[in-house]
Amino acid sequence: MTGLSVDGSRLVVLANGGRVYTLESADQTPELWWWTSRFGSPIWLNPGGTYVRSDQRAWSFSWLDPIYTSVIPFEQRATWTDDAGHSHPVGGAGVTTVYTLSQDGTRIYILDPWLPGGDPLKPGSKRFGGDYSYEMQGPLDGRFAARNLSSAGSTTFLINDYGDMYTRLWDFDMSGADTLFFSYTPDDQGNLKGAPNNFEGFFAQYPFLRALFPQPYAKFQLPPPAWVRQPKVPGEVTSQISIQQTGYTSDDRELRVEGRKDGKLGYWRKPIDPDASWIFVPVPGQRRLSEPPLDNRPGDTSRLTMVAPSGNDYSGRYRGATVSTSDFDHAAETVDLKICKGGACTTLTAFIAPTPRPNWTPAGLTAETRYYQGFLRIDPAEKAKLAADPALAAVVTSLLPNGRTENIIATATTKQMTFLTMDGEKVTLPRR
Repeated sequence: MTGLSVDGSRLVVLANGGRVYTLESADQTPELWWWTSRFGSPIWLNPGGTYVRSDQRAWSFSWLDPIYTSVIPFEQRATWTDDAGHSHPVGGAGVTTVYTLSQDGTRIYILDPWLPGGDPLKPGSKRFGGDYSYEMQGPLDGRFAARNLSSAGSTTFLINDYGDMYTRLWDFDMSGADTLFFSYTPDDQGNLKGAPNNFEGFFAQYPFLRALFPQPYAKFQLPPPAWVRQPKVPGEVTSQISIQQTGYTSDDRELRVEGRKDGKLGYWRKPIDPDASWIFVPVPGQRRLSEPPLDNRPGDTSRLTMVAPSGNDYSGRYRGATVSTSDFDHAAETVDLKICKGGACTTLTAFIAPTPRPNWTPAGLTAETRYYQGFLRIDPAEKAKLAADPALAAVVTSLLPNGRTENIIATATTKQMTFLTMDGEKVTLPRR
């Protein structure tokens, strides 16, 4: 074995060149243990499994358990809260994710047993040993360079070379991508509450079942939960970090950072709440730090390790208007589209998530088409400005017939981006 990561009742070990082996019911007695090397679509059955590549800076395993307490009546405990404050039940099968951090610390890849794994037709291939095409965008629009990563309960914890730390609640289900099982919206849902369990939440989203499930529930709010900057540790730290689940909600997480205080070695800990304070816990018998101390200078130094913007700029024409977007990141969840006509401009926001794909796909933005699904929306303040410019308003209306939000399919390659509405309107943006 070359690596091990534990979260709740499951654990992952890496062996045989980084292959992922998963143990279920790790908190039970050995006769209930279930090991598998299968990982990837369809639903944990890919015989090629997946690999954590040796060129990754860090990796961590996460298991978000729905925690069922009763079948009749159907009840569960585990919930997560979106950025609009809606509390949702954890999905029916839970969420298993391996998060990996790229060598330069700027890309976070996700390996999910329901998504493509290694290409089963190319066993032993380093390139095709895992599908690294799905990502979670990092802090500061993906420009933050992390030194280390830790994940638990679909919550990821990052630290950079200067002790700046960020956390984020995010997985494939929350991202807006899993439209087979969940419903999403970027619109204000008011005081609607999330479903009490995923059984009711799943069936209540279908209009033809409204007679059986009359109660409307909040959809998953888009964009998904954002990165949260955590306060710096008021003392000496290393890059060794961890995050643990401490309860049944997404607020129940504890952060830990190895460090030193008053000559004593140990770790700093705090709840994930950004307003909570760090407390030092000495570890008797610890003789040395596992890593050299970081340059943990006071203040927000996140930008000291930021990388340059992507430089992926796209621009095209649509109904006599110019449509453009700048510095597109292929892992972004929102894309601002600037539309200008006759000297007047407005901005529409595309809320996008990658479509589930059946086969292995190369990582990053390439000549191979990446597909996204989502919504195109105009902010109410931007919409109000259109009254003064009928020509620009007509362009927007052709994309948003209802004046607010439209479902879209988007694509991206190194050569162009496209946005297709459900009414058949298509915007093509060549790369500049």
